[in-house]
Amino acid sequence: MVQFSAVILDDLTAPKLSLLNSCGAPDVPELPNYHGSLVLNQAFGPGKYKEPAKVLLLNFLRRLRSATEEYRSGRGNLKRYISALPQHELGYFNRALVHFEDCILNANVAIVCLNGLGTYLHSSDPSVPSVFNPGDGSDYDRLRLLSNRIKHFDEDIIDAARSGALNMPVAPVWITNDGLEASSASLRFTELADILTAQASDAKAFAEDFFNEHRAQKNPPA
Repeated sequence: MVQFSAVILDDLTAPKLSLLNSCGAPDVPELPNYHGSLVLNQAFGPGKYKEPAKVLLLNFLRRLRSATEEYRSGRGNLKRYISALPQHELGYFNRALVHFEDCILNANVAIVCLNGLGTYLHSSDPSVPSVFNPGDGSDYDRLRLLSNRIKHFDEDIIDAARSGALNMPVAPVWITNDGLEASSASLRFTELADILTAQASDAKAFAEDFFNEHRAQKNPPA
């Protein structure tokens, strides 16, 4: 049985890994292929999204599906790691972390596209709200901060090397019992799951409901 000390786990793998003993990530259903639905409806259905809404929505749907898949894979590997304790199957942990990192990156791009759509629509309809505002401390904003830490991890290493720091950053984000953390922010798994679930509803509305409403208007019941 492989058991590691807290020093090995925390210093050589990921911060707080020695404290990780449960999976707080709730299940999130697989996202239907709303991206494919939008492509078909945009090509053959009634009503059309114009630029730039079309491109923003296509990217939103594609990234959201990727984020959901990565979340589900991350959760599955995290559960396998926890189930094997006290044996530390670091392969499961490392795969979980990679999947959650990819989830964060894709989810943030999806939200940025949705926010861009809101900005575009706001110019003609001031009642359209933003999904979030950078710096507002919301779960969406903290998702953005986690994404930035992943994207700029190379710069963290370069800065540490140039400053002569003895302790190099081990990882841009790490997993805790409750969620994901970085040096600048944290996001609970329940919050991340809520983001994915809420945006799944928006995805259906944009990819299917919009066109179904146009069909109903074109072919009203007798």
